[in-house]
Amino acid sequence: MNDPKLKFCFFDLETTGCARSGSIFHEYHRIVQISAVCGDSTFDSTVDPQCHIPSESTAIHRVTNDIANNSATFGKVFPLFRSFVKQQATRGTQIVLVAHNAFGFDKPMLEKECARFGMRIPASSNSFRTRSV
Repeated sequence: MNDPKLKFCFFDLETTGCARSGSIFHEYHRIVQISAVCGDSTFDSTVDPQCHIPSESTAIHRVTNDIANNSATFGKVFPLFRSFVKQQATRGTQIVLVAHNAFGFDKPMLEKECARFGMRIPASSNSFRTRSV
């Protein structure tokens, strides 16, 4: 797709959960890292999940409990991520967030964490839409 009005922002989440660890809606399945690439710009931040990160999860993403404990919470990181995404837009450009499993994992995880912090993903915002690849 080569639409000059669309700009794709590829993002990925790392979490405290791992394969076969249960539902992403479990209370302690939380985000530990948010990364994104949009053109030449990047965003990468570890997140303090405010709970223990199992060693099985750390083996996948390499975010340790020590690293996470020295990071900001999702409530501080998500607004920075949202600002990063919005900064990628130029006049008349729509940013489309793209993730490997956007609707089955990434978007529900973001919504769950936003709810935990009394925030929400702007549903009507042109700068925050997702597509699965």
